[in-house]
Amino acid sequence: MKTRFLTASLLVGLAPLHAQTAPATSSATTSNATTPSATTSNAAVPSAPTSSAATSKAASVQSNQPLTLSSALDVARGGSFTIGSAQARIAAAQARLQAAGAGPGTTLTLARAFGKNTGGFDEDILLSQVIEIGKRGSRVRGAQLERDAAQFDRAGAGTDLEFAVRAAYYDALRTEVELNLANISLQTARTFANAARIQFTAGDVPRVNVVRSSIELSRAQAALTQAQSDRDTRLSILRSLFALPDAAPLQLGDKLSFQPKTYDLDALQTLASSTRFDLLSARARTQSRQFAIAAARALNKPDAFVEARRAAISSYPQTPNGSSLRVGLVIPLFDFGRNRGGVQEAKANAQEQQAILDETVRTARLDVATTYARFVAVQAAVQGFTGGRLAQSRELLDMAQIGYQHGANSYLELLDAQTVYRNEQADYARALAAWNTALADLERAVGGKLP
Repeated sequence: MKTRFLTASLLVGLAPLHAQTAPATSSATTSNATTPSATTSNAAVPSAPTSSAATSKAASVQSNQPLTLSSALDVARGGSFTIGSAQARIAAAQARLQAAGAGPGTTLTLARAFGKNTGGFDEDILLSQVIEIGKRGSRVRGAQLERDAAQFDRAGAGTDLEFAVRAAYYDALRTEVELNLANISLQTARTFANAARIQFTAGDVPRVNVVRSSIELSRAQAALTQAQSDRDTRLSILRSLFALPDAAPLQLGDKLSFQPKTYDLDALQTLASSTRFDLLSARARTQSRQFAIAAARALNKPDAFVEARRAAISSYPQTPNGSSLRVGLVIPLFDFGRNRGGVQEAKANAQEQQAILDETVRTARLDVATTYARFVAVQAAVQGFTGGRLAQSRELLDMAQIGYQHGANSYLELLDAQTVYRNEQADYARALAAWNTALADLERAVGGKLP
């Protein structure tokens, strides 16, 4: 009679394992944050959120409200130092573009002549303006492309930040599931240990049951400590991405989800070629280097000038002053190597940038291919769980419980079935997190948005 009571108590201790870790394959959809379109060199790139907006969002994170993935992305963008530095580089490139479009400044020379009959060297006032011929266009176009490249770099930094946040968020969700499973496992291990001691005292079971349940209890306690540490680490990573204090409370509002997706590798490679921001940036800089060559060559072209002169014709007071307006050309005659060296340097820079572009294309194709292969493998692993492994582990546990209740299974068989079920649940949570991370990584590899 005593043994039956303890058996029922043991089975009650296992019940939460079913109720709290049952998988939900469609509890939330995966967030696909939109990135700026970049099919042309002048693609619009969104500006970073204002500091006040970022502060407001950061305050909402610390208000103990559940943090969704979408909100996490917004907060991270607002507090990202990488995005801020990229935005500053855009401002610098815009300033260089403005300078490239400006012509030479007007100069004013004020002088007083001494001596007599100095001819053209006795001007009191000289106003000069050089007018460039055939130089401004190449300089401006090159600066525009450099500005575009800076914008693509800013968008690429946003894509990388989004992946980092999503990966950290999914890892944090995984640790929450593992922590929950570890708590349940510890409760179950305590139930086993207590039941084993009582049954051993009553003479109903051998001491091996007590020893085994004690080992399982120690393992469950160690697993809980590790799960808690892992969860704290993942939340610390999220706080760092949000620029939050280390002690700021953080509660996640989404769940790990799974929805099988199919993609064509060739189509992804084509998409990446037109949307990856590192490729777009490298192409813009490659074009800019060609305009830099043209700008260097244009330095050998003549410039026009306009001069307004006010001069004293003679030093005698009775002699009137004279004024004149001159228009002419400034023609470079001898180049002692400065302009020629500048052209050679521009050509070398263009060759270097072309090599950088070729290498970027190669690494981008490899990135897409390897990320795609990893995504396919992880998706197959998740489908293995949903296709039978989870159901089989639960069936095994149910059969072990029923068998133990009716005396058909041993204590150790029930303990092993419970361990198998718990491990399958933990492995499934890891596979879900890996699938969501692999999907986010695939989006990053193709430029931020999958077809």
